[in-house]
Amino acid sequence: MKATVADWTDAYSIFCIFFTTTLIEMIVQETNRYADEMLPRTKTLWARMSVDDIMCFLALLLMMGNIRKPTLKSYSSTEALSATPFFSMIMSRNQFLAINKCFHFVNNSVL
Repeated sequence: MKATVADWTDAYSIFCIFFTTTLIEMIVQETNRYADEMLPRTKTLWARMSVDDIMCFLALLLMMGNIRKPTLKSYSSTEALSATPFFSMIMSRNQFLAINKCFHFVNNSVL
């Protein structure tokens, strides 16, 4: 893929150069497939993920590069001194942790 300087006008445009619709759809498919494989062995609550869910998850991961916290759970803290309400407005802590546990890029059965 060839990008021009005009394509680099905002953060989302840059993101889309690397994370194409096809790639995001593949991540959704493989994450759901891996969750189906893992759930019988774990106590993780799971609802099938959509493209929107994975896009929100990726956005939160990128934000975590700017806002450093000691643990993943601390991003959902409601303590007055350390709260960052943006994270829990986008996705619940449990959903984020479930996606993080099952986030996958490849079908293990073809490896």
